[in-house]
Amino acid sequence: MNPSDQKILVKRYIDAYNQFDLEGMAAGLHQDIAFENVTGETVTAQAKGLAQFESLAKHGKTRFSQRQQTPTHRQHNHDLLAVGIDYRGVLAIDLPNGM
Repeated sequence: MNPSDQKILVKRYIDAYNQFDLEGMAAGLHQDIAFENVTGETVTAQAKGLAQFESLAKHGKTRFSQRQQTPTHRQHNHDLLAVGIDYRGVLAIDLPNGM
């Protein structure tokens, strides 16, 4: 996939994420998606395959009343794409870690 197409897919995903549109988030993803959320050096969430990703996305949707992702950088290596994200959110629930 060329960089222009990648940019479009990432934009569509992020727009859908910011609007809590789970179908839109999953629309451009491959069945064998490998998803990791990394904070610092810690993997805080992961999913392998579209079904696990959709389950994770449904769960995450309930935790926030507002959320905003902004891409900071993209790195493409063969068939892998990594995207750095600046994230801001407002929690809708109290989390077990005290947040």
